[in-house]
Amino acid sequence: MNCDQLKEEKEHKLTRMMYFRRKWQVLMWKNLIVRKRHWFLTLFELVIPVLLFWLVAWMRQNDVIGKKANVVPETINKPYSEATIIDYSFIHHDIVNIAYAPDTSFTRRIIEEFNKTVTSVLHNNSKLDSFDAFDSELKLEQFFHVKFENRSMYTNQIGYGIVFEDIKDDAKIPKDFKYKIRSTIPKWETKNIFPQFLPAGPTDEGDNYLYQGFLAIQMGIDNAYIQVASGGASMNNFSLSVQKFPFPAYKVDIFNELFKSLMPLFTSLSFITISISVLKKVVEEKSSGVKEMMKMMGLETWMVWAGWVLNGLMVYGITCAIITMLLCYGYDSDKGPVIAHVHFTIIFTLFILFCLAAIFFCFAISSFFMSPTIGMSVGMIVWVFSYTVLQASIGDTTLPLALNLLFSLVPMYNMCMGYNVIAAFESRGVAVSWLNLFSGAMGGTSSSLGTVMLMFIVQMAVYMIITWYVTSIHPGPYGRAEPWWFPYKFCVRPEETREPMLGSDDEDEERYESPPKDMKVGLKIQDLRKVFNGNMVAVDKVNLDIYEGQITALLGHNGAGKTTTMSILTGMYSPTAGSVYAKDY
Repeated sequence: MNCDQLKEEKEHKLTRMMYFRRKWQVLMWKNLIVRKRHWFLTLFELVIPVLLFWLVAWMRQNDVIGKKANVVPETINKPYSEATIIDYSFIHHDIVNIAYAPDTSFTRRIIEEFNKTVTSVLHNNSKLDSFDAFDSELKLEQFFHVKFENRSMYTNQIGYGIVFEDIKDDAKIPKDFKYKIRSTIPKWETKNIFPQFLPAGPTDEGDNYLYQGFLAIQMGIDNAYIQVASGGASMNNFSLSVQKFPFPAYKVDIFNELFKSLMPLFTSLSFITISISVLKKVVEEKSSGVKEMMKMMGLETWMVWAGWVLNGLMVYGITCAIITMLLCYGYDSDKGPVIAHVHFTIIFTLFILFCLAAIFFCFAISSFFMSPTIGMSVGMIVWVFSYTVLQASIGDTTLPLALNLLFSLVPMYNMCMGYNVIAAFESRGVAVSWLNLFSGAMGGTSSSLGTVMLMFIVQMAVYMIITWYVTSIHPGPYGRAEPWWFPYKFCVRPEETREPMLGSDDEDEERYESPPKDMKVGLKIQDLRKVFNGNMVAVDKVNLDIYEGQITALLGHNGAGKTTTMSILTGMYSPTAGSVYAKDY
């Protein structure tokens, strides 16, 4: 490569960079013009969020609730003896049904000893309604299914099934004694090591094992096996007690509980204007053809969408910065901040990701509508719904996995989850930095701020795909529509053979001049057809080759279809039928 070629290549790169920079300058100029023309909405977007979050900081620093944080001393619970465990069992239930399987001589001996142990100290023997035996676990399940089919989980009756495993010999006492205890109460949540959100102090999550009789049944079965295996040996020299783990001193701050309800509400109210400033304007550009005009002037599609992202961040970036300062530092440095244990850069990043996810959320909704007013209304309804309805389902472990994943794709739902995680860290006094971003406040597999941030990124990716696909197959009144299966084109590119254009046999070939053989076809139009409103034919079976380096003009009377043909070639309209190929594409 000689010096002239290097110089030419360098100039070409500089020219491309200049054009690229020029495009961004045009986008920024356009956004500023839009903001200037809608200055009241811009002011509203800035002032309302700041005022609402300033109110949160003011409530925190002026102790509006009237209850200051107080320190609770360490909690040490008293131990429960065997008699106490059995006496406290089933206090919420009047009738207890117990069934077991399989029905063998060994299991019957176990249940007989179990009955003696439990009823000897149970304060109301009439609670034990029956002991039913079944040959298999399946029959035991069917029994309880019929018995409790129409009963609420809050009924005064409860059922337990005891399933003995690996009972091979009818009379032989197994050395490896295994059994399962199954309950008719659905909310045991044994798959969760910790609750999703723990309070500051000790919890009573394990009390169900005591009050609903699980511990009594487990202890009774174990004692019964010891009696049977030892031949009825005395157990007077043996005692058992159960005690909760102690809990250290902790601080109770009522504001942390208020934080989890106030912050989602104020966030929903503060950023609802995104559906006005972004969603409505995007639909307006699509329905008016401005978007396609910008693409005709040289802007790539991704730059048009990026321009709207910048338009939102121009305002919401400033808003997020002010909100972060109010939450992490407050307006009075002598008083405590709202969020004291989470680094301010994490809070700022969380709000920025939330705003970006909300903007992409509006993009996805805008792709389904042609009317700006309808699109904006639907966006606001979905936004309010995501706060009022979906927030109540946070932490509900009974939700199906598919429904939980669907909810997590809503920005407001994910932000509520983030607020709960922040409140958990604040209540336990655990500091959060970028080093422990993916650590939960309770350890284990509990939710973390890192997980919330990743979900925002996943949301943006999902909304980008939805927007890209829907706008491609349904671009609106302007733009070229793709078939619904167009992503398949990226996987397989079939070889296409196109016949050369020939006139009809009865056409007078003397009217046409054959093109020179050395000329290359730049645009090939084949059987182009455009119909408006179902019956108005504007272009009908147009076939034309446009050659590179040649000036081509379309001549015809008014209404002949010249403008429609040019609009199809430039991408303003989608053809009803036919194809246009540019250099074989």
